[in-house]
Amino acid sequence: GDTNDAIVVSLLAGVATVESRVILGIIGQLLSVLAYNDLRTERQLGYVVTAGVGQMSNVQYVSTIVQGETARADDMEVAVEHVYFQLMPERLRNLTHNEFLTYKDSFKHQLMQPPSGRSEEFSHYWSHIMNDGVCFGLLNEMLEFLKHNLTSKDALIEAWANVAMPPDHQPRRKVTVKYFADKVPPRPSVSDMTLKWMGAGLDMDASERMGMEYEQTKVLSNANSTIRKEIYKEGAYYPTTLYCTRESTEKKKARQTKSVTGGAEGRQERE
Repeated sequence: GDTNDAIVVSLLAGVATVESRVILGIIGQLLSVLAYNDLRTERQLGYVVTAGVGQMSNVQYVSTIVQGETARADDMEVAVEHVYFQLMPERLRNLTHNEFLTYKDSFKHQLMQPPSGRSEEFSHYWSHIMNDGVCFGLLNEMLEFLKHNLTSKDALIEAWANVAMPPDHQPRRKVTVKYFADKVPPRPSVSDMTLKWMGAGLDMDASERMGMEYEQTKVLSNANSTIRKEIYKEGAYYPTTLYCTRESTEKKKARQTKSVTGGAEGRQERE
């Protein structure tokens, strides 16, 4: 059988807006390099390490994937949390203004990159058509926000804190998928995990936050319609609204609704 453990650690960021697409897009560039350098180059946790920001339907998320033979999935998760809780905040705090401008410029060129072929161009327009044509001006809106409104790294720091360290010790909207090379081991106790978090260099505040989340996490061993119904009974769906123009602070506040919090963890044996 497969001798690799693998893990996917995702933090849901909420419904995408013009602003969040830009801010999290730049954050994704920073996270991609940082996670690879730490998890792959420094720790040698696996030959597959990737991280960044993605989107499912209209919901954005931050995610890190690690696959390798040198650590178990539970220990990989600890290393990923170290990136989320310690390395990313440090990187953002130490980001110089010139570096910030460089990342802005890189993201602008990414947005302005023309399609490489007909299929890519077709996919671009078809995605808007499928959404009833309400987002045809999205790229222009993002470019305008990037140019005129995103002026400092403070927006990046605030956005990362809201996703990775929500205020008032609210639990993160976290989904973790773990695959084990052989039989699935028993889930470690919260005290065992606390020792691992502290050993990885996380402070007491972060360890206490993760301990609270760990005890509240819903652990699953299958992914099927029955499980999805069970999860839905305990939570809710995100709104399906598409935000494709820049919004005022008042509109953002008016949009606030009950959101799903808490975590889920899937533990499966690799075949």
